Amino acid sequence: MTAVPEVRAVAYDGPQCPLCEKTLPPESIRSGQISCPFCNRLFEATAFHPVQRKLQVVETAHSGPEAVNPCANHPLNTAVTTCQRCGIFICSLCDMNVGSGSHCPTCFDRLRTEGGLRGATTR
Repeated sequence: MTAVPEVRAVAYDGPQCPLCEKTLPPESIRSGQISCPFCNRLFEATAFHPVQRKLQVVETAHSGPEAVNPCANHPLNTAVTTCQRCGIFICSLCDMNVGSGSHCPTCFDRLRTEGGLRGATTR
């Protein structure tokens, strides 16, 4: 029998210095040239500030099971739309919309890898 290598989950503490690999303090996270507070060496960084979406997740228990359709992935959440590709009901947590319509996470990943979503490609 072959031994299966042990996989350990590593917690993400935040961005690290690319030179000494120590976790940077929050006040050091900005765009431009940064001096690492640990190794005092300079490196160029770009801070990523994602747009915050307002998510409102309504549980089916609060709106009544006869008045709503549950999400296919989260049965306790009320569906807010359907996937444009496969048609399943999805809640606001599952709604992957990058300007080309709503997709479930599975269809979104598939379309992204096939190059079918213009808004999901990186430049």
